[in-house]
Amino acid sequence: MRNLTFKCFSIILFAFVMAGCGLSADNKAAQETVSKFYDALKDGNAPLAASFCGTDEKMTLEAWEEILNINLNSMGKVTSYEKSNGFSVTKENRTSRVKLSYTVNYVDGKSSDSLELVNKGEGFKLYVYSPVLVQATYQDEMNRAEKNVETYYKALQRGDYQSAIALVGYSGLEKHPTDEWLNFYRYAETAGGKISEFTIDKTSSKSYLHTPHSEAGMGNTYSFLIKTKRNNIEIFEHVDLFQPKYGEPLLIVGHNIE
Repeated sequence: MRNLTFKCFSIILFAFVMAGCGLSADNKAAQETVSKFYDALKDGNAPLAASFCGTDEKMTLEAWEEILNINLNSMGKVTSYEKSNGFSVTKENRTSRVKLSYTVNYVDGKSSDSLELVNKGEGFKLYVYSPVLVQATYQDEMNRAEKNVETYYKALQRGDYQSAIALVGYSGLEKHPTDEWLNFYRYAETAGGKISEFTIDKTSSKSYLHTPHSEAGMGNTYSFLIKTKRNNIEIFEHVDLFQPKYGEPLLIVGHNIE
């Protein structure tokens, strides 16, 4: 009876060891796919990175490429990546799922990524890619641009047009001289009244990074919708700021009133 008990225990232990080896092998294979994915992003190669992603009726190869290109455009290329501690492996029939976490550094930021890879019998593919931004230069620049818009409107509100024009630049002044801006401010005040209140609609703020502006040229454009009150009437105004590249001055190039 003792021998039988020992043999049963040995069989159970062997089963656990084999299961553990399978989980470890899945984890290693999933990490190899992730390394290929990030290495492709190091080269700025979105199509290659997308080839390591799984597709279904919701996510096509083209959709993956679009997402990865947007990420590369806003954050720059991946410079380094490091796996965080821990992993999760589950098996159901012939399907294996592995969840991993990585810290990723980019040229213009840093993210903490949650990944889920699935092996349906043909190798692991990335099906869930959830980067959480820890730091992003484009977000920092958007915040800086928003502060400039606030300073600009405070100057307009108190009628200090010279201080407002000091925040205008690039094609804003090259194509529209100071007199045009002064006439625009005076006309807006005469037609609509002085600004009594203003609110920057943050939900409508947009950034267009590393793209050509119709007048200012290649660079970054930050667009804002501002709700103003003139004679107790709510008016919508649009202001665009531009910079040739990150870190350079953010100056107003356009101001329109609906």
